[in-house]
Amino acid sequence: MPDPLKILVPVLLVAEALAVQWAGHAERVPATPDLSAFPRQIGRWNQSSEIPIEPDVEAQLRADRLLDRVYFSGVPAGGGSQAEVLVAWFNSQTKGDRQPHSPRVCLPGAGWLPESTGTVGIETPAGRLTATQYIVSKGGFRSAVLYWYQTPRRTIAGEWEAKSWILVDALRDHRTDVALVRIVVPSFNGQTKAATDAAAEFARAAYPLLRRELPGIRRSGTCATSGLTVAWMAGGRYSGTERLGPGGAYSGGWFDSSSLPPLEAMTCNAAGPTRPSRRGRWASLVTR
Repeated sequence: MPDPLKILVPVLLVAEALAVQWAGHAERVPATPDLSAFPRQIGRWNQSSEIPIEPDVEAQLRADRLLDRVYFSGVPAGGGSQAEVLVAWFNSQTKGDRQPHSPRVCLPGAGWLPESTGTVGIETPAGRLTATQYIVSKGGFRSAVLYWYQTPRRTIAGEWEAKSWILVDALRDHRTDVALVRIVVPSFNGQTKAATDAAAEFARAAYPLLRRELPGIRRSGTCATSGLTVAWMAGGRYSGTERLGPGGAYSGGWFDSSSLPPLEAMTCNAAGPTRPSRRGRWASLVTR
């Protein structure tokens, strides 16, 4: 008797692909980010070089924006750390031929063989970052690798989970844009723990900046009285405020966190955002 899973899984994948294409007809493609403006200093890390993207590699990746840079921390003679960050941003995934290439495939294809792999959570000022962690080796050299898929709402470590969110975001936000972020830190003298710690440190500093530079999601709401201040929450803290216009209308404020806050996080307050006095109600979710 045929295994039901062998039949069910392909059917579900085809159904999801068709649903994503259907939802893509109403897709709101965001403005293309200018990755060249990404900071050249990230925490204690400073850019040391920009890696040109070869035309054949660019054609293979098919990303709408690419960034490949090397940052350095410390004094080279004193054994500082080097981190390469690759960002490949796609404005849409509704066509199956334009999606991020998995490092699980690309790294072995380039001769880097995995020695260990796992999923890590990294706390950052912009929220918790979930990523896949690798130790890879090639010809006696070893490196620590972190990578994740970043959407306007979340970070995702795994490829299948990233695919599973495409339909949800297409239906809810009419958006399917995503960025693959990969960080590689070489291991000197076999010190893989030092390389892993350095990769996590770089990711912790870079993630809030990526949230700022890549297209995000903003909320719109209405308070009962005009002239009040709206405050919205991110990571347990007020992340921004905006005055209301005539009729209590509010629109704006990019939300830079890996998960959207509960609805009650918006407050209408005459005294300012530090002393919330009255609850507001969300009117709509605006994306771009």
